[in-house]
Amino acid sequence: MTNPSSIEERLARLEGAYEQINLRLGRLEAEIVSLGADLRAEIKALRSDTLGEINALRSEIKALRSDTLGEINALRSEMRGEIGALRSEMRGEIGALRSEINALRSEMKDEINALRSEMRGEIGALRSEMRGEIGALRSETNARIDRLFYTLLGLLGGVAASIVATILARLL
Repeated sequence: MTNPSSIEERLARLEGAYEQINLRLGRLEAEIVSLGADLRAEIKALRSDTLGEINALRSEIKALRSDTLGEINALRSEMRGEIGALRSEMRGEIGALRSEINALRSEMKDEINALRSEMRGEIGALRSEMRGEIGALRSETNARIDRLFYTLLGLLGGVAASIVATILARLL
């Protein structure tokens, strides 16, 4: 087996090493506690600074929002006024255009009625002229038919007389 003194020496060394480790761990623990406290303090400081900046930004945003809303409301009022003015102006222009359209419509109706009357007069004159020409053609045609009829009657009468004379000459 091993020698008891060597075991004791080993145990003594282990106890020494343990004490060294224990001291080191104690120092590390103290450093961690110190660093934790420092870290907490810095986090508090950062929170405080950040809250201050956030509050400052909130104040700026509120001010900007208020200014922007004021400008928007002013622009709304201005736009309403301009829209109202444009609406009135457009209504006036639309009224003027309606009047012009009605005047043009009336003028066009008058021109159409005048042209209609003129065309009716020309058509009536053409009808009368055509009736006259048709009447003249009818009279001329009737006169030619009468001449042809009498010529045919005369020819038929001459042919009939010639036939009767031929028949009588053969008979006698």
